[in-house]
Amino acid sequence: MRFKTKEFLTECWRWLCNQDHQWDTHGDFVEWASESQPEVDYGAINTYLTKIDSSKPWSESNARIVNIHEEWQMNLVLAGSYKFRQEIYE
Repeated sequence: MRFKTKEFLTECWRWLCNQDHQWDTHGDFVEWASESQPEVDYGAINTYLTKIDSSKPWSESNARIVNIHEEWQMNLVLAGSYKFRQEIYE
């Protein structure tokens, strides 16, 4: 797992601890993300953890990681999302 992805997942977990979610542990969350979600893309404008259905708790079937490269992709980011604040390194 790349460093940025690990940092993103750690920040998401800290944020999820104050949300209604169905992962038992940080390890379960990381395992879900590692097996079924894309890594943080260094070329993305930003990366989000987003809910699919805002009326249900966060879960494996109700969350996804979205890398935004262009403005039109913002429609992939739904309500209740966590925005990762990527730093640009030059």
